[in-house]
Amino acid sequence: MAQDIAKLCYELYKIDWMRRISADRQIDAYKDWYEEEYEPHVSTIPNAYTGEAEPYYDGLTFENWIEEFGYDGDIYVSYEEFLDTEYQNEEYIRGLLDNAALYLRYLREVAA
Repeated sequence: MAQDIAKLCYELYKIDWMRRISADRQIDAYKDWYEEEYEPHVSTIPNAYTGEAEPYYDGLTFENWIEEFGYDGDIYVSYEEFLDTEYQNEEYIRGLLDNAALYLRYLREVAA
């Protein structure tokens, strides 16, 4: 249960971090992923039931590609780094959670 609050904080941190990435940069990154990752890794295979060709993709998902390459090299920190840095900043976490009960659970977790 204690790790649940840390995971919640990390997911909220990623959303908060993404506020700095404009919609245009997100769109450009998606187009880059499509051209650089998707197109080279998609092929067609026959459907065993219908015999029709269907697309088959064996590359990175957009989410995994972003975690590897970021938005022009910018990306939120890993979970482990988050636990060592942002998660230790009580003021930041209080604002991120914006909920007294969740913040109390966080304080209990970091005090343990």
